[in-house]
Amino acid sequence: MITWSSPVTSRVLFQAGAAFRREHYEYYARASKVPSLLNIIPVTDLFNGLNYHAPWVLGVPSEFVTADQSIPQMRGSMSYVTGAHDMKVGVTNQFMSYDDLRTENNASVSYNFFNGAPLSIIERAGPYETHGRSPLNLALYAWDKWTVSRLTLNGGVRFEWYKTNYPDHYFGPGPLVPTRNFTVPGADYYNLKDLVPRLGAAYDLFGTGKTALKVSANKYLSTITGNLFLAGNPTNTLATVSSRSWNDSNHDFVPDCVLANPAASGECGALSNALFGRSLPATVIDPNTFTGWGHRSYSWEFSTSVQQEILPRVSAEVGYFRRIYGNFPATQNRALTPSDFNAFSITTPLNSRLPDGGGTVISGYYDLDPTKYQLAGVPTNNYQTFADQFGKQYQHWNGVDVNVNARLPHGVFIRGGFSTGRTVDDACAIATAHPCGGRPAGV
Repeated sequence: MITWSSPVTSRVLFQAGAAFRREHYEYYARASKVPSLLNIIPVTDLFNGLNYHAPWVLGVPSEFVTADQSIPQMRGSMSYVTGAHDMKVGVTNQFMSYDDLRTENNASVSYNFFNGAPLSIIERAGPYETHGRSPLNLALYAWDKWTVSRLTLNGGVRFEWYKTNYPDHYFGPGPLVPTRNFTVPGADYYNLKDLVPRLGAAYDLFGTGKTALKVSANKYLSTITGNLFLAGNPTNTLATVSSRSWNDSNHDFVPDCVLANPAASGECGALSNALFGRSLPATVIDPNTFTGWGHRSYSWEFSTSVQQEILPRVSAEVGYFRRIYGNFPATQNRALTPSDFNAFSITTPLNSRLPDGGGTVISGYYDLDPTKYQLAGVPTNNYQTFADQFGKQYQHWNGVDVNVNARLPHGVFIRGGFSTGRTVDDACAIATAHPCGGRPAGV
């Protein structure tokens, strides 16, 4: 880490800094260090939950992960301070790169037993690599404060640009995918740009310095969470895991079948996923949710408060806050329609503590028809977009804060108060437009 600061005049300050962090980590003992692990097949006994034979980390067997991550950062700013007028402009950026290699044991399988008897086989489509880049997590900002007589104004704006991409990904053969041989070309994914304002004002209401009226309006962007380098990455669409039943008829604990064949053979049933080893996305994502201007999830916060001196060195402040959230994501499985759900009702038990003594029929519940979807093997066809594409969704928060501050002699500072608030979620328009199974997830 390097930082630099230079007060070029009594009113102008320049600051800058840079940092670099590199992480290298192995989730499991690397095969080159412990070669014998490659010949050991992990086992889970579903009867008692016991995992044995091979390393298990984070609940995943047989997979060996080696990863490198680099995070360079930089910042720079200029401040201009006179007392009545303060100003600051600056820039920050963070670059990230991520690379990992995932390999399996020599068989690329793990076993599920039940009370010591073979039950099923978990197959894995390794080896494969994951690469991701985030060249821009950029922010340009400018902030200004003016004090004129009894009024102080604060104003600022922040330009944010977040961008990710991935290079070409080659998927070659593995023990259970011997014919796999394709490349997914590199491409950009996240490319989000936003202008975020910060506004505030404070007014000395009576000119005595004892009563202040404050108002503000600020916009905040939601943090992009999860594994950023899997979003849009080709490895995220790769069918890397599948399972098949195993009838160990000769009790030798060796599956007598062709594991690389997705069809049933010998002691093994067919693979649960016929697309095993292939790159086919289960979710189609609306590009508007990860590219463009103003498409990032956000919240607006509006506040107003009054601060009053009630005794020398003692003040009380009462504030009202309102937050409005937007750009909600939603996912709809387009393989389902309302006709794939069966309506049902329930009857409440007879009990004097229930309305009308119980025995009331409550309707409006729906259950997925397994013969039409689950047991029929219809593949998922998810579409992720903004909730507003299905209907209007609201989420608002309203709250009140009350605080008392006291600066007592001998440097003693006491502060106390309370907060109360309520969140309102309203997705009724979506529920009405998309009843039962047609309703998007997350709304």
